Amino acid sequence: MLKITVNHNLRCEVDQSRDDCRREPAHCHITRNGRRVAQVWLNPVSIEYGADLSRSEREEVISVVSANRYELEQEYRANAEKLY
Repeated sequence: MLKITVNHNLRCEVDQSRDDCRREPAHCHITRNGRRVAQVWLNPVSIEYGADLSRSEREEVISVVSANRYELEQEYRANAEKLY
């Protein structure tokens, strides 16, 4: 599983085996201490409404996800293909 560190307590990860790889557009999840706090769409990069992040955390997430978007999309596609 691809995991990217956003800051000291936020991580970005792509689901490995969840159904949403088939149901939803490419996205990743932001976790804080192992708990999901946000979903980020990859194309275009945007944070799901209602995410549990401060303004500065949102800016950090957008920056990190944008910088790693290609790798995240590749991982998402690979996981979706594994599910079929």
